[in-house]
Order: sequence, then C-alpha cells, then structure tokens
Amino acid sequence: MQPAAKSANKRRMDNPTLDELGLKYRTDKSSGGHNYLTLYERYFAPIRSERVKILEIGVLNGASLAVWEEYFPNGTIIGADINNAVRRFARPRVEIRLLTNRILSSWCSWA
Repeated sequence: MQPAAKSANKRRMDNPTLDELGLKYRTDKSSGGHNYLTLYERYFAPIRSERVKILEIGVLNGASLAVWEEYFPNGTIIGADINNAVRRFARPRVEIRLLTNRILSSWCSWA
C-alpha cells in the first residue's frame, strides 16, 4: 500500500462515517437496514466534535447508543426506554432514562 493510501486509510479508521459505525455495531439504521445514517451524516458531521447531547428513544439492544457514543467523542448520549433491562448499556458518556407511563402520557398530550 502506498504511503498516501495508508494515511487516508488511517484517517478513515480514526474518523469513521455514521454508516460505517452503524454497520460495525449492526444497527438497523445503517445501509444494511433502513439507511438513515447516510442522511444523518449530512447534519451531524459539522458538529461531530462538539459537546452535544443526543437522545435516543427506544434502546432495544444498545447498538445505536454505541454508534452515537463513538461518533460524538465529546457528546453525552441519553437512551430512553420503557424496559428497565436497558440500564445495562449505561457507560460514562451514555445515560439511560426509564420512561414511565406518566411521561409517555404527557408526551401523547403534546400531539
């Protein structure tokens, strides 16, 4: 491999796209599923290194939390779900919030 190609490949591995991360963590939002991450990249790339807070509603198996956590190295990721078992995905930059019937009812009143 040429030095320029090695350098470009290293940059790519240090700074993977959202879709590459989605494929790595096997989320359905990647091009292997619904392909949302390619669209999200347009909006999130300019703020990637900022101190953002991302809310993921519906945690399921935690794959998307891992994507957001790796993509936003300075961000805080909040996963919200009705299932208490998803608390196992909490990490220093990943917070888990349990959604209760009261919270869900108040959200429904907003619509």
